[in-house]
Amino acid sequence: MLAAMLRIIVTVLAAADVGSRVGEVLGAGSIKRLPPETFARVQHERVGSAGRTLPARRVASLVALLVRALFATRTSRERSLVLAAFAAFAGGAYTHARRVAPRERSIGDWDVESPPVDWQDQRDRLLSARALGTGGDVVALVLLAMAAEWGAQAS
Repeated sequence: MLAAMLRIIVTVLAAADVGSRVGEVLGAGSIKRLPPETFARVQHERVGSAGRTLPARRVASLVALLVRALFATRTSRERSLVLAAFAAFAGGAYTHARRVAPRERSIGDWDVESPPVDWQDQRDRLLSARALGTGGDVVALVLLAMAAEWGAQAS
């Protein structure tokens, strides 16, 4: 019973977290159409709000995946899939910490009334880094869903 509950809870939490990042990536086309001042304001607001909660959500998701791998697996294949999901999600978290967050902080320091001359290049690098990290997160979610299915079949 506990294993089944953990399977569901961890998968749903991961799906919610990954879904928010997929939404960001899908919104990249709209973001590219924003004028520079509006883009800077949106990023200032985003860094101010999401920047405080994202690291905690990432750590909580990684811990939940690890707990799921250790305590809620019925077969070695299920455990392997959960650990692969953990690795993919950790890769997405690393990409965010090393590529996305520094770019967001840099953009957060812009003067919203006069963004830098290369603001479009900086925006494009930020959007590309987000897409790369989100790709790892989507792979993690697919592996986690496969593991949940495999575990459900084994019970």
